[in-house]
Order: sequence, then structure tokens, then C-alpha cells
Amino acid sequence: MKKLLTIGMILFYFASIAWNQEDKLPQNKIYSPAYFCEINTGILTVGDLQGFAHVKNGFSLNKHLDFSFVLGLEGYNTGRYLPIFIEGRYNFLEGKTQPFVSFAGGFLQVVQDKTYYNGTTNSKHFGFSGGGKLGVRHQFSTGISIVSSIGYRYTYAQYEQSNYDWWGQLPLEPITMIHNMNRFELSIGLIFK
Repeated sequence: MKKLLTIGMILFYFASIAWNQEDKLPQNKIYSPAYFCEINTGILTVGDLQGFAHVKNGFSLNKHLDFSFVLGLEGYNTGRYLPIFIEGRYNFLEGKTQPFVSFAGGFLQVVQDKTYYNGTTNSKHFGFSGGGKLGVRHQFSTGISIVSSIGYRYTYAQYEQSNYDWWGQLPLEPITMIHNMNRFELSIGLIFK
């Protein structure tokens, strides 16, 4: 809980600094349609705290609308996944500091199966995830911005769990496991244009 509170305080600190900035950059230098790359990291809460790292490659269509393709690495209690997402973001203001709302969704490709101490293994993974975020983006220059956000993520994961008998010798029939996870997401990152 202390880690979560510390991360929340850091995100609030950056958001308050960004919000209090009053100077403006020339509009034609801030959001002319352009390619951008965003690198962010954060945690997924509720139940186990799990970390994630994402790289977003996208395009600013205008001053308010961004679309991006997301790849990364996420940890769950069922294994590690490579998220392959599409994200849309709407920026509310036109200055250096912009609050935004974004929605993302896509497929989770398994990277690493989970094996337990008794030989039980998760395999044949299948997953989807999607959700929305509220955040703030602050632009330091025409090429670099900092972004922080908080959001909700729903994840559906299905896999087969191979079990063994009481003595750990004979494999039993695999069991299909389904996880429906409702999680909160905290993230911070950098955007390069």
C-alpha cells in the first residue's frame, strides 16, 4: 500500500506542476500532424501488483486526436504476456498541458508459461484486454512530453493447467482455467516527436 501511495503522490506532483504552467508554445509547433513514440511504464493493481512496460508508435491526426499501436510486456499471476493493442486518445486542450482520455484494447500473446513448485504448468494461453484512462500530458519542448495517467483495465485470460496426482508422478487431465480480471492502471511515460 505504501508503494501505491508513493506512486500516486509522484503522479499527482507531476500533474500539478504541469497544470500550473501558464506559458504557451506557438500552436503550429506543438500539434502539427506528426509521428510520435511513447515509452511508458506502470503498475496494474487489485490482487497482485504487476508491472508493465509499453512502447506506443502513433500518429497525431490533429490537435486533439491521436492513434497508436502498442507493444510491450505485462506480468499477470497466470504468466507473462506481450500486449498487442490499438489506442485512441482525445486531448481536451491546446496548450503545453493537456488533460486527455484514452481507450485501448487488443490481444495478449503469451511470452512465458507459469510453472509452479509441484510441476503444475499453465499452457495454451489466450487473452484479451481493454480499458480507458484519464491523464495529463505536459510538453517541455516541441519534441518531448511527459505523460501520467490512471485508468481501468478489464482482462480476460484463458489457459490450460496441467496438474499431477498427489505424489506428483502421474499427469492428470488438463483443466481449462478462465480469469476475468478487473484492474486499475497507474502509468508514467515520455513522448518523443
